Amino acid sequence: MRPQVDQRIQEVVTESDTNPHLLVTVAVATFNRAALLRRALQSVLSQDYENLEVIVGDNASEDETYLVRQALGGDRRVRWIRHETNRGALSNFEILLQEAKGHYFMWLADDDYLSPGYISRCATRLSEPDAPRNVVGRAVLRRDGAFVRAECFRYIDTDPRKRVLLFYRTVRANSLFYSMSTTDQAREVLPFMPGVSCDWVHVARHVYLGRAEYLDDVTLTVSLHERDSGEKVARGWHRQAYKMFFLASDSARDVCTHPVYAGLRPSQRRVFAMRCAAITFRRRSARTDLFCAVAMTLKRILPERPYQWLQGTWRRRRPERLRFSANLDIHAPSGE
Repeated sequence: MRPQVDQRIQEVVTESDTNPHLLVTVAVATFNRAALLRRALQSVLSQDYENLEVIVGDNASEDETYLVRQALGGDRRVRWIRHETNRGALSNFEILLQEAKGHYFMWLADDDYLSPGYISRCATRLSEPDAPRNVVGRAVLRRDGAFVRAECFRYIDTDPRKRVLLFYRTVRANSLFYSMSTTDQAREVLPFMPGVSCDWVHVARHVYLGRAEYLDDVTLTVSLHERDSGEKVARGWHRQAYKMFFLASDSARDVCTHPVYAGLRPSQRRVFAMRCAAITFRRRSARTDLFCAVAMTLKRILPERPYQWLQGTWRRRRPERLRFSANLDIHAPSGE
């Protein structure tokens, strides 16, 4: 029988006056990924950084996540917040950020993990005089343990609008969402915009307010997943057809409404919003979502064997840029 647990473990890590390192909070949102969560937490707790707080947001998991909690019960660096009902990924993320006590803050997906020395390297870079606003290690993307690709960008232009436009042109897995910044800066760009554009729009706000860098000498390993439920994909196939409109409209709407962009004149905001929308629409419609909508439609109307033949033919011809499949590559949001 599953043991009863309190809603929270209030084990607070305080910054020692004699500790030269500022407190770093790592927030891990999770839902039904016990085995992967154990790996993610181990990669954080084994870091060489001394002053560390780890907050786990358990979004009403129904698997063996409680066993991971029990195993970490003696580690005073860990605080555990369990929601009695699933509050959704975005709400889980926001609650963890509001609970953070550290000077620096970062999220970590429950299926990702850090290389040794990662937190020390990021905190050191943020403490330097010419520090950017956000830093993240080189993102190494893997699927089922196999290397897919690595991502490493820098958004360092002095013009904030150019930084945002470059971000929208180059973003793929959006590992910059898991970057480290000061906690106050992380809270400055809240709340999340609901919908499929939430992570892109969220990072764009950061990039507008300051420079962002990837660090080459430490890595954040990002796990990619494939949707394993053909029924679920079939039910939501039509969403891909108009997701491209969501991304374009959300990026433009955020520029026009969020306080981050309040320093621009109204005419500048409108022009900037249209440029953001044009970039996101062109990227998502031409290269991903419109094509995925066609693929999903074919999957619904074709017999299995002809569809698999078309899928295999396309993958051999275009193995990297586009996947002729309704089983889209995704980095699933943690804590859903």
